[in-house]
Amino acid sequence: MAKRPKPAKPAAADQSVPVPPAAPAHRAAVRMYRQGLGDCLLITLPRNGMAPFRIMIDCGLVLGMPGANDKMREVMAHIVTTLDGAPLDMLVVTHPHWDHVSGFNQAADDFAKIAVNQVWMGWTEDASDDLARKLSTVMQNAEAQLRSAVAKLTAFGAAREADQAASLLGFLGAAKGSGGGTTRDAVEAARKKVTTPHYCTPGEPPYEIPGAGARIYVLGPPRDEAELRKMDPTARAPETYSMTALNGLFGMGDALAGDGSGNPFTANVAIPWDEALTMPFFQTHYTAADSAWRRIDSEWLNDTTSFALLLDRAVNNSSLALAIELDGGEVLLFAADAQVGNWLSWLKLEWDVAGRKVTGPDLIARSTIYKVGHHASLNASLRAEGVEKMDVLDFALVPVDAKAAFDRKWGNNIPFPDLLEALGSRAKRGVLRSDQDWTGAPDRLTSDPLFYEVFV
Repeated sequence: MAKRPKPAKPAAADQSVPVPPAAPAHRAAVRMYRQGLGDCLLITLPRNGMAPFRIMIDCGLVLGMPGANDKMREVMAHIVTTLDGAPLDMLVVTHPHWDHVSGFNQAADDFAKIAVNQVWMGWTEDASDDLARKLSTVMQNAEAQLRSAVAKLTAFGAAREADQAASLLGFLGAAKGSGGGTTRDAVEAARKKVTTPHYCTPGEPPYEIPGAGARIYVLGPPRDEAELRKMDPTARAPETYSMTALNGLFGMGDALAGDGSGNPFTANVAIPWDEALTMPFFQTHYTAADSAWRRIDSEWLNDTTSFALLLDRAVNNSSLALAIELDGGEVLLFAADAQVGNWLSWLKLEWDVAGRKVTGPDLIARSTIYKVGHHASLNASLRAEGVEKMDVLDFALVPVDAKAAFDRKWGNNIPFPDLLEALGSRAKRGVLRSDQDWTGAPDRLTSDPLFYEVFV
């Protein structure tokens, strides 16, 4: 019986010819961490033959959450593991609110392990910019007066009003000298990751990401003060003024500050109390036992909560908003906490990209992934010129904790039900809330207790 011939050995691979890497299974991945009332996003853009380009947008959790430090350390440690020693190509800090930057303080040890190639911030953070300095001065003074007003409310026994205003101060972080890092400390920790940050201006030339077939457009914040003031939609006129933010901060800040003596009025329009006690009119109408109702010693402080809300929205409207366009035409939209005026300013933007006209409305309409602004609150997603234009939306990502918002006495409108309904009717694959587990199909989606990650 003849022997069966042995099979020929396969030829050895020619080691001199490099084997091309497999094509990526996706062109973009957007990870939303689920720490609660706060934003932390990690965007990965694969590149053929190169390491992926990774962008981190913000990293924070609103002040006062139980276990906040541990949660933010868990998030930052996970990012360190994901990077696996590679640098972060870009760190984006959208605006100085604690729920967007606290992790840079709370997880400082792990944050120190991350090398960063670029830091992007809005022009509002540029100390050499005259308008930026003006805005910073107004907002810092407003915050100082607001904290003073909260202390006065507490001293007068107005606990409910003090608690409401203090809960809004949670977005601004801890007070200076409180023993913990402040919002400004966190912003500076991010800024110091590079020698010179890039201060973004809306409409600047798009940034081409090498090898990724993608580019980044800067949408906001606007440099027009009128647009920065325009914050709130209304039922009758969705893009009209509800409050005039910067004017209001000047006026209400001065009123809350008084003359430094704790009085709401300056000395030239006031009569000192000791002098008033010598006058028959005041003795009759203001010091009698049944005249207490006439006095307004603390009534002027009742606007403190409105002032806190005003300041919160003014800072939100200074958000750095970005759009990432992929070569296939899809857009990833990151609006941070931009309010109405910020959104409206995008409608006027346009770019020439290799002979192709790209506009702000065009980028909105082509959004396939939208990171929903300000925990899906009423005034952080434009309606007619925003969500209703998103005809190819796949996923809406909502960093939110409805229970935490309710516990802070913000009511049942975070997230705003009508906005969730509108997003649900647009997003073909789903609306992902960080406070709810995903029960739908796992199509282009990784679901984890710590994060959601969606793919294009």
